[in-house]
Amino acid sequence: MGLLPRIKESQPSRIVVLSSLAHEFHPKGGIDFETINDENVTSNFQRYGRSKLANLLFAKALARRLKDERVYVNIAHPGYVATELNRQGETKFGKLGTRMLDTLT
Repeated sequence: MGLLPRIKESQPSRIVVLSSLAHEFHPKGGIDFETINDENVTSNFQRYGRSKLANLLFAKALARRLKDERVYVNIAHPGYVATELNRQGETKFGKLGTRMLDTLT
């Protein structure tokens, strides 16, 4: 038995999908599957934003699929987390922007 049938069996239940406000930084036009990992077309941050947009779209589709069940789908932004995403910080955000991001972690 897969995970979704088990979640349905234990109703009421919930599914929490973690995403990020960084979904706002995806390239305009949504998810272009032809250039999804092309470093010449998008930046690291845009690709990260695209992955967070995919999380949101997945959660919304899952919520629609489960609308007649007592399985609740929630999407959460956990806050800023220290990752290697900012490894080129000063060139992208300047010294002050990098210090501000570092302070948040």
